[in-house]
Amino acid sequence: MSYSSKLASTTIGNIKISMLSQFLRFVIQIIGNLVFTHFLLPEDFGHIAVAQTVIGLLNIFKDMGLMQPIIQFGRISKIQKSSIFWLNIVVTTILSILLVLIAPIIATFFQQGELFKIICLLIIPFCLNSLGMVHEAFLRRYLRIALVARIQLFSIVVSYSMALISLYFFKNYYIIILQQIVFAAINLLFIFIYYRWVPAFVFELKRISSFYKFGIDVLGSNILNFSSRNIDNILIGKAFGISILGQYNRAYSLLTLPLNQINNPIGNALLPTLSRVKDIGESYRKVYFGTVTSIVFILYPAFVLGFYFAQDLFDFFFGDKWDLSVVYFKILIINSFMQIITNTFGWLFVSQGRSKDIFHWTLIGSSINIVAFVSGMNWGITGMIWLYTILGYALKAPIITWMLCKAGPIQLKDFKQLFVLAIASIITTISLLFLLEKLSLNFLMKAGAIYLIVLIITLPLLPHYISNKLKNKLYPFI
Repeated sequence: MSYSSKLASTTIGNIKISMLSQFLRFVIQIIGNLVFTHFLLPEDFGHIAVAQTVIGLLNIFKDMGLMQPIIQFGRISKIQKSSIFWLNIVVTTILSILLVLIAPIIATFFQQGELFKIICLLIIPFCLNSLGMVHEAFLRRYLRIALVARIQLFSIVVSYSMALISLYFFKNYYIIILQQIVFAAINLLFIFIYYRWVPAFVFELKRISSFYKFGIDVLGSNILNFSSRNIDNILIGKAFGISILGQYNRAYSLLTLPLNQINNPIGNALLPTLSRVKDIGESYRKVYFGTVTSIVFILYPAFVLGFYFAQDLFDFFFGDKWDLSVVYFKILIINSFMQIITNTFGWLFVSQGRSKDIFHWTLIGSSINIVAFVSGMNWGITGMIWLYTILGYALKAPIITWMLCKAGPIQLKDFKQLFVLAIASIITTISLLFLLEKLSLNFLMKAGAIYLIVLIITLPLLPHYISNKLKNKLYPFI
């Protein structure tokens, strides 16, 4: 078997196992979130949203942007590995101390005293995740993505099980914190078991200078991207209150959950392969477009149905205390049709080593997001989301597409088949909704039936190099 064939086989196997694992994780997280949303109050999710915004920002700093170079770079020496590990430990320690110091300030800013103890408790999973970060990055580098997926699946099963059992004893934000701590602890344990590397007690900053030069651009873009994506939480929590933030957070989280459950594992499995075939244009395009068209094929009809049945979904699963979330949810879905595609552009920039472009784009995109959220406050939360969506389509999507296509093997014309599939999925789903509008079925059964019909109709629009054998395998399931 040739190297390219072996690589392709490994990648497909990783994607299959990652997707299966991610599907099971998705089901567990959906069940867990349904239960949490039913028993907890909007204020609980508001508190967690603020705390996780702070933790999430410092999460970006802890790896200094060095995890992507571990996957993307060629040879890495033992001294470099150990130096990266110890740098990560030092940075994590400093950030943990900083978190404790700023927690009272954040609690005072939002006038929510409970934020102090929430942030302090979330330092525990923050540190546990940092300890295993380098080990996990090397497992991904060596294409052991399927193993990482199984570890994370087991960790999430145990953590959500313990959290759900704990609902018998208390029904507040401690449930969510417990789930995160247990997940981080179990994940770390098995990462250490399966990658038994002990770092040498050595640190040479000059040996990782090339990693740092690449990583600093990734770090800068991650900081800007995170800040622009989470400034909405800060603005809403301060201006409109923790309870309203909880409503917004539920809408945003429930929407991004299926998107992340598909994009993240595929991206993790695909990035090492894209990095290896970046100089083989035809192979690079086939790997990328074969993957992204499959994502559009799966998600677009689901999101159209989610928009149409939003009120029914929230009423059925969560009750009437989340009516505001329905409004936010529907607007965010409109924005997500663009993000489903543009979010995958990060794989291309990273695999091509275009760290400067990543930073420049994130600077532009973050500025647009901040302008949208701040300006939109004049019209309330819905105004913020609408302006964010409008500027996304009018400015962000065209700019990032131009930046992507100005260099590298991907050109604008290559997106033709992807756009045809996207438009066909939307039109087909909407048409079936109107045709079957008076059908006497429960909304879940109706949505499921329409979704399966759309998949059957649009399946032939997938790229021709997705083999007929694969398509034949799909038909029995749909």
